[in-house]
Amino acid sequence: MIRADGLRLQAGDRVLLEGGSLAVAPGERVLITGPNGAGKSLLAQVLVGLSPGGRVTVNGAPVRGSKGRRQVGYLPQGASLYGYLTVEENLSFFTGLAGLPRRAQAKVVRDLLELVGLIRLAGEEASRLTPGQRQRLAVARALAADPPALVLDDPLAGLDAEGRADLHHLLDELAAMGKAILILAGDADGLAHDRHLILADGALKEVAAV
Repeated sequence: MIRADGLRLQAGDRVLLEGGSLAVAPGERVLITGPNGAGKSLLAQVLVGLSPGGRVTVNGAPVRGSKGRRQVGYLPQGASLYGYLTVEENLSFFTGLAGLPRRAQAKVVRDLLELVGLIRLAGEEASRLTPGQRQRLAVARALAADPPALVLDDPLAGLDAEGRADLHHLLDELAAMGKAILILAGDADGLAHDRHLILADGALKEVAAV
């Protein structure tokens, strides 16, 4: 579970959020939308421990500590890959960074490529992938350490209808696996979710279910 209390976001002299809180349970997809400049990307960085801004834990471990940081996978906006490496090599590199023993990496990489539907492209250079395929590979990278929680910053940006459908399906699978998933985006845009919050005008407010 992701739990955040006392959230405070600030950009320069402007306070974007003061005293916000949220929780994402295992298997739950929480969507946070808001206008440009509201602080969504900054909130994502706080939730994965890259920026200060509140008390954030994943399964009880503070994300600002090494143990908690391994508990949450992060897909940043415009996530970059090594285009000259193959799909498999990209993922092998990041599983190594995640601290997986070398003897375990090969199986983890193959399992992740199966999960995101890229196993047939394992030997393809990442530069030759479609935007949708690159995004699925980026999600696989975020899953390298098998974290119980995921924070995805604008995951559908730049994707066509097919790429969006593929990513929606993948997120459905991850939720069914029990991952706590937090998605930040400019608007709902058909994103499947269990709860919807809006970050705007210095507040984080839940949208009542219709």
